Amino acid sequence: MLFGWVADIGTFKRIAPGLPSMKANTAIGFVVAGIALWLVRDPEPTRRRCRIAAALSFAVAALGLLTLAEYVFHVDLGIDGLFEDTEVGDGFPGRTSPHSALALAAVGLWLGTIATPEIRRFAPGRTMSVVASLVVLLAGIGYLYDVDYLRRSSNVNGMGLHTLFAFLVLCAGIIAARPQESFLVGITSDGPGGQVVRRLVPGFVGLGIVFGILRAVGKRTLDVYGTRSGTGLVVASIVVVGVAVVLVTARQLDRVDDERRRLQRDLLRRSEARLEAIVETTSDVIATLSREGVWTYVNPAVRDIYGYEPEEMVGRRFADFTHPERVGAAIDAFDRIIGGEAVRGHETVHRRKDGSAVVMSFNTVPVRDERGEVTGLIATGADITERWLATARARAAHERLEAVLDRTPALVFIKDRDGRYTFANRAVEEFFGLARDKIVGRADTELFAPEIASRLRQTDRDVLDGGETVRLEEHVPHRLGLRAYLTVKFPLRDAEGRIVELCAVATDITELQQRQDELTRRRDEQAAISALGATALAGVAVDELAGRAAQMVVELLDVDECRVDRLDADGAQRPLGRANRPGP
Repeated sequence: MLFGWVADIGTFKRIAPGLPSMKANTAIGFVVAGIALWLVRDPEPTRRRCRIAAALSFAVAALGLLTLAEYVFHVDLGIDGLFEDTEVGDGFPGRTSPHSALALAAVGLWLGTIATPEIRRFAPGRTMSVVASLVVLLAGIGYLYDVDYLRRSSNVNGMGLHTLFAFLVLCAGIIAARPQESFLVGITSDGPGGQVVRRLVPGFVGLGIVFGILRAVGKRTLDVYGTRSGTGLVVASIVVVGVAVVLVTARQLDRVDDERRRLQRDLLRRSEARLEAIVETTSDVIATLSREGVWTYVNPAVRDIYGYEPEEMVGRRFADFTHPERVGAAIDAFDRIIGGEAVRGHETVHRRKDGSAVVMSFNTVPVRDERGEVTGLIATGADITERWLATARARAAHERLEAVLDRTPALVFIKDRDGRYTFANRAVEEFFGLARDKIVGRADTELFAPEIASRLRQTDRDVLDGGETVRLEEHVPHRLGLRAYLTVKFPLRDAEGRIVELCAVATDITELQQRQDELTRRRDEQAAISALGATALAGVAVDELAGRAAQMVVELLDVDECRVDRLDADGAQRPLGRANRPGP
């Protein structure tokens, strides 16, 4: 078509002589809109494609809106001068017709909405699809029934027949690519609405067109009937055929609905059968109770748990099976459920048929009617007697172990991999002068001086990284002075063998070391005295013996100087021996 304008070939510009031509601006708009549609043809186009398509689409919309503004405000914006059509009767050479301009504006805004997610949620695209489709439909009706004002204005060139076909193809392409962005959004639905649209819309559109053509042919060509009789026949025909189409469609929808209901009933029966099989074979109790607390249904699992047959429990109150000491708590939980609250993990003690106790854990939810009022409840219960007993035994064992550790004079504590205390016995509490809850969760850096904490943390890392038991002697400052501890540290592992904590047992050996030092000193004294006596018996001179005695005193008593004097008969004091501590 553009080639026809460039070469001034009339056949390319219009389908037949006397019909409106497609203006160059219109043809350019089709090309640009087609490119925009190609860019957004995928369900999830890239951001770059969307930006380009939006720019092209809004350019097409601007072309249509500016052309309409020229008609409305009687101005020439200079967008019509690319080519000129000098055919008679065209008041605006080269200008797109108002019908085509309105359709271009609607199509451009429609495509621009599709390419712009930010405004897509406001659904303007569907409105624009209605406008574009309505303009094309009216132009088509104008050609079918030779209604001139539907396809052109009085003093301007109208929408060409090939322009009409081009708009039809473009609108159909947009609807095919993005049906959810058009007024035919429901045509692809799988529900009843989609079925009605697909069945009735083509029929009614076809009926209107066919009967309109028959009326026009009968009136103008065959002259069979006049205007009134023709209109009456058309209306009657449309009513009769339309009602027939509706009835056939309704009948088909009824058959589809009957088939759907049958499938739903089959699915419901199979689902109920599966549910019944699950309820009948599960090892947990599944039961329903009325608002009065009466069992209305219990599954066969009660035989193994309670020793009753289901028929023996139905019709009796749940309190009849509850241990007397737990009845109050059970009634409180029941009242909460009747009040609309779901209760999960409620543990209670029931009595079996033989009188023995069974510990049960119930999850219970209220049952409501169509008005939302609670009419009863559904409960599932598991026998946790063995688990409860095992937990009780484990708790008792833990308490006994904790009592033993609290009576142990040694420091016993556990740390995690971050060096934080997770357990400390009473001896640790006394060491720090803090309660247990003030120790657990803290690290050595919060309890000791930095250099002491660093040394203790290093030995902890050796155990955690090496995975071996470590025995060492540690000296730790205490409020009573420096204390010596013989410490054993060993790793604690989880079920998979990973080291997760370390345990340490530290025994205070300060007094033992002091006694050992005292014993060693006394042994040294005895040895020195024995050596001095042996020297005296060996006939060593008195002066030499006195010097050795002074040296022994310096070494044993850790003094700086010792001197041995002799007192003469006249009372005079004469030195015999002297010893000093060796200099540094």
